[in-house]
Amino acid sequence: MDPNRAATKATAVTLAYVDVFGSHITRGELLYLLSVAEHETHCGDDWKDRHGNGVHNWGAVQWRVPTADELVRIKVGDLHVGDTIPGGILQQDSSPGKGQYYVFFRAYGDDRQGAASLVATLYKHNPEARAVAQAVGSPGAFCAAMYRRGYFEGVHPGARPAFGPKGELLRSIPLNTGETANVDDYASAVSILLRSWSAALASFPMAAPGIDFAPERVSLTEADEHEALAAG
Repeated sequence: MDPNRAATKATAVTLAYVDVFGSHITRGELLYLLSVAEHETHCGDDWKDRHGNGVHNWGAVQWRVPTADELVRIKVGDLHVGDTIPGGILQQDSSPGKGQYYVFFRAYGDDRQGAASLVATLYKHNPEARAVAQAVGSPGAFCAAMYRRGYFEGVHPGARPAFGPKGELLRSIPLNTGETANVDDYASAVSILLRSWSAALASFPMAAPGIDFAPERVSLTEADEHEALAAG
């Protein structure tokens, strides 16, 4: 992994975390967020509009479905996949339940904004995943926390919907066979990327630049951290 790119992306995340939480990110949170972002969109680098401009969507974060007027524009060829409107970029996505559909994904002005959106999704709105990351828990535990709240789905049959009609969480522990297989697939990718980011950021300063409060740190020795990361 290119060390300059790694430091640039990590800096965007540390600043974004302060924007969301008003405190410094832990090493575990940083590594897990970067691993998810790299897996989803190469930390936003893969997401460009039809003209080649970056939209800085770090986590393949969806926004909304097209309006009736926008669907008409799509049908007549006036609005295309890759076109942007303020706040979003039109894409086609698919899911086991819906098949293919048009949807706007979020578009941001820079990496810091895109990273902040992913910080909010992964950590602010999912305290379980945040706690696992702060403790440098296993990739399996982290991805299970993501999966339970519908961050990703998977291809294995038998999975329950993430939420019920009243917003209740349906993917209770223990996960069933199909759900476990979906988590294992995602965790396998995250585990590999976690090691790459850990090596690339071995000497990265955890305090966000320009912020004067004391950084929050994970008190693990290097050997302890290696063991924790290897658990997944």
